Amino acid sequence: MPSSPTQAQIKVGKAKAFVKRVADVVVAAGGLVDAQVITASGDALAEYVQSPTRDALNAVVAAERRKAEQLVAAPEASHLTAAVITPPPELWEPINAIRAELEPRHVDIWPPHITLFYPFWPVSSWSNAIDPLAAALAGMDPFTVVLSEFGTFSQGRRGKLTYLKPDDDSTVSLRALRTSMRDDIFPDLRARFSQPHMTVGRGQHEEQASRLQGDWQPIAFEAQSVTLLARPIMGEPLEVLAELPIGPGGSVSRAALDAHLDASASTSSDAAVHSLQNQTAGSDAMAALATWAERASIPLDVMDVVWAEVDAALPRLAGDAAATASDSSA
Repeated sequence: MPSSPTQAQIKVGKAKAFVKRVADVVVAAGGLVDAQVITASGDALAEYVQSPTRDALNAVVAAERRKAEQLVAAPEASHLTAAVITPPPELWEPINAIRAELEPRHVDIWPPHITLFYPFWPVSSWSNAIDPLAAALAGMDPFTVVLSEFGTFSQGRRGKLTYLKPDDDSTVSLRALRTSMRDDIFPDLRARFSQPHMTVGRGQHEEQASRLQGDWQPIAFEAQSVTLLARPIMGEPLEVLAELPIGPGGSVSRAALDAHLDASASTSSDAAVHSLQNQTAGSDAMAALATWAERASIPLDVMDVVWAEVDAALPRLAGDAAATASDSSA
């Protein structure tokens, strides 16, 4: 004969039912709050009802709030932007000579670079990230990048991608930089390739690395800054909007970014009105859950966490609505 559920199991069941109810209302409201909010809320609820002490509860609530604020508020990554390491322009000539042969269409679109993150956050979200990213980079040391060997990635039917491979020490430093940026500022972003590299060719069916290696003279440069690139539409050249120094004592170069943000702000007022209407609709839908939560004996502390996560999501969702309104009026 099955045993009766414990009080804790009953609370877990109520928590799971509450999360499902959140999901149902979200769908009915047109998806204004995404799955990450529901997941974070569910984790907080499940942990809450199983926490044996108040200290454990507080730790869970604080951890879930931090995670929710980072993940839920993160904007959707954009292929119009990238975070990269670029060599100084005086070293571009031998790199671009190879690129002109093996990827001529990209020479005028991308500078020679080692990708940290692509796609990256849209420019409209950079204001919230520049200062914490600059602070994180200031706590690191500049490092030397040595490009001495060529390598090849297979891209299936798209042919082969030829790249310059940083040496072992450079690779360790580049991975550490990328990990620090992701853990501290951009937890939602993932690198497309685990091997840091500088692309010099793509689309060839024959391997090119061994041919190029014989005449190549290794290039070394100091990685002294992270460069943030952006373009208005796909196919257009990426421009440098900001450079953030690696190591203490440097100054952030962001004049181009500020000019871009000022120009964008002057055209966004109509879209902002539309976004506020969407926020109101989302708030009304979520408010309907409060009465149900009270009947289900969901503790107020947990409800505070849920509402905080929803509030953290609304600015980004409002921004998405604003972008949609802007596109529809264009």
